[in-house]
Amino acid sequence: MPDQTQRFLLLAAAEPVGDPALLVRAAELVGLGVEAAAPAEAVGLIELAAQVRFHHPLVRSAIYRAGPLADRQAVHRALAEATDAQADPDRRAWHRAQAALGADEDLAAELECSAERAQARGGLAAAAAFLERAAALTPDQARRARRALAAAQSKHLAGSPHAALKLLESAASAPMGELEIAMVQRLRGRIALHLSRSGEAAPLLLDAARRLESLDPGLARETHLEALHAAAVAGRLGMGMRDAATAARTAPAAPGPQRATDVLLDGLAVRFTDGIGAGAPILKLALDALLDGNGDYEEDVRWPLLACRAAADVFDDETWHLLASRYVLIARGAGALGVSPIAPSCTSR
Repeated sequence: MPDQTQRFLLLAAAEPVGDPALLVRAAELVGLGVEAAAPAEAVGLIELAAQVRFHHPLVRSAIYRAGPLADRQAVHRALAEATDAQADPDRRAWHRAQAALGADEDLAAELECSAERAQARGGLAAAAAFLERAAALTPDQARRARRALAAAQSKHLAGSPHAALKLLESAASAPMGELEIAMVQRLRGRIALHLSRSGEAAPLLLDAARRLESLDPGLARETHLEALHAAAVAGRLGMGMRDAATAARTAPAAPGPQRATDVLLDGLAVRFTDGIGAGAPILKLALDALLDGNGDYEEDVRWPLLACRAAADVFDDETWHLLASRYVLIARGAGALGVSPIAPSCTSR
C-alpha cells in the first residue's frame, strides 16, 4: 500500500469505534484526505460507510501492532484533538493517554474518572483498560499500586483473571499499606476460585479476612463470606465449610446497621457449626434482606450464589428462583464476565 494509505489505515485502526466523521477530522489534522483510503477499499481491506469497518478484526489488530510506536502516538494525538472534549471526554482521554510519552498524574486522574463512568454503565472491560493505563501513567508509586489493584479487580470481574494476576504483580511490587496488602490477598483468593475451583482459594480469602479484621471490619466480614463461598465450591478438596464457618463466627461485629450480607454471614456461620436448625431462622432473615437489595453490582454479583444455597437449605424455592434469576441478569448487565459463567448454575438444582 502507498505510504499515505498505510497512515490512513493506522489512524483507522487506532479508533475502535469506527466513527467516520471523527476519522475524517483526524485525517485532515495529519494531512490526509479520504482518497488515501481508496487503494485499501479497492481490495476490500477496509470499508468507509456509516461505520468504518475492517475486513476482519485481526486485520485491524495487525495494522495497529505493525505501526511504529511514534506513528501510533501521532495518530492517537490526532484522534484526541479531533474528539469533542465535552461530548466524548472518555474517548478523548483514552487517545490522549495512548499518545502520552511519560508519567502524567493529571491524565491518570482523568482516566480514573473515565473508569468510574464506564463502570457505572456496566463497562467493566473498559473500566479495567482505563485503570490499567492510568496506573502506567502514575508517577507516585503508592498511587500507582492502588490504581493497578483497582484495574486488577475490574479485569477479574470482566473475565480476564490472568491479566488481573499480572496487574496484581505490578501492584505488589510497590510499597503498600496493610489494607492494600490484605486487598491483594483477597483478590488472589477470588482469582484462584475463578481459575481452578480447588482448595487454594479459601485459605487465601481467610487470610485476607483475618488481616482486614483490625483494618476494616465491614470488609473483613465480606471476605469471610467469600471464604465460605470458596469452601463450599471446593467441597472435599478445600479447607472445609466448618473451619471457614468457625473462623467467621469470630469475626468482628458488623460496624453500624447490619447489612444483608452481615446477616447472611451470621446465618451460614451458625448453620455450618451448630446445624441447620439453629441457622435457618437467621438465613430466612438474610434472604428477605437480600431480596430488598439496592441493585449494586459489586454486592449482587457475588452474594446470590451463596444466597441460593441458603434458600435451598431452608426449602424456600420461590426465593431461590428469584435470586438465581436476578443473579444472571445482574451479572450480564454489569458485564461481569468473571462471574457470568457460574451464574446459570444457580438456576438449576
